[in-house]
Amino acid sequence: MLLRVVNDQFTWLQKPEDFSWLGEGEIPADPLADLRTTDNGLSLYEFYNEDELVRIIAAFAAKRINLDKIDYVYFSSDVLEKANLKSIKSPGDTPDEKVNELHVALIELSAQKVVKLAAILLKEGTTRRKFHKEVGSLIVQSISSGWIGKDKIGKNIPDSLRKLGLSI
Repeated sequence: MLLRVVNDQFTWLQKPEDFSWLGEGEIPADPLADLRTTDNGLSLYEFYNEDELVRIIAAFAAKRINLDKIDYVYFSSDVLEKANLKSIKSPGDTPDEKVNELHVALIELSAQKVVKLAAILLKEGTTRRKFHKEVGSLIVQSISSGWIGKDKIGKNIPDSLRKLGLSI
């Protein structure tokens, strides 16, 4: 399975059929904001089980300045072949080295390929949200397991964790 962190799960819960003004085969534009590319590439994380999924979420959340909810879309890696997308393994940018090894970069993306990916994800992706308290617990678990160093988490996260009654 592959995961992409998104800004708002509700953008991905909307289906093209919810918009009477869309033409045949069209999708709403808002999901494209979550598929913003850099150097014609897009960052994803690959996971094989629930433990890896929550570890990815914790690592991604820990690098933020503030503790917040995490919304994400996950989908089968078969989507890449279906959309004719190229991918490579490359190091991720999180405070958890194991999670960094799970990073996959989509490369050589055209605008048309990004739209095609969005259309497939709207149809086949699964959208989830982890609320800030659960995200905080996942960060604490990653720190106590030694996967993330206390010195690697976002500046305001320790205070937020204390306010939630969580200690690191």
